[in-house]
Amino acid sequence: MVVLVNEFSASASEIVSGALQDHGVATIIGDTTFGKGLVQTVYPLTDNSAVLITTDKYLTAKRRDINKKGIVPDIVIKVGEVDGHDGGEGGEGMAVDKVGKVGKFPVGKPERGDGAIIFNGLPRADVAFYEFQGKKFVEVDDVSKMFDVAMSYDKNTNTLDIEQTIEDLKDAESDPQMDKAVEFLLDKIK
Repeated sequence: MVVLVNEFSASASEIVSGALQDHGVATIIGDTTFGKGLVQTVYPLTDNSAVLITTDKYLTAKRRDINKKGIVPDIVIKVGEVDGHDGGEGGEGMAVDKVGKVGKFPVGKPERGDGAIIFNGLPRADVAFYEFQGKKFVEVDDVSKMFDVAMSYDKNTNTLDIEQTIEDLKDAESDPQMDKAVEFLLDKIK
């Protein structure tokens, strides 16, 4: 069994991942988890305010404290290590993950600022928006980069033609951590 985790895996998911890891029944793959290891209880007061008191602490099956530490995976694959950016064409760069898998992943530099666009949670260094008369615009070519589509505009009919193939959709959904988990499981069953 493989369990995929990242820095957003928190609370109950960390306890389950830690228990499976402690008992040696699963391989944890991904990035160190969030580290939410406290249980807090709200006690209402008579003046309609409340007080929040820490009442318990989460521990794994082997009594490991996860608070502010998280669960460290058996195979660490940080998104930043997998999704490298070399400034290549269309925001794609060749990347090598920690375990040697090489691939081309559409990513951007983690920068925010004037005109920055965050698409599906990832910053895109290859696209930006601009503002004109109080409205925000994205160039048609930049939209096509974000969605990995081919677009053409016909001035005569004022029509925008957008095309995306099934293969493009499969590539857009590629997840390097999931790919590594599948590769790991396939090696185990051989």
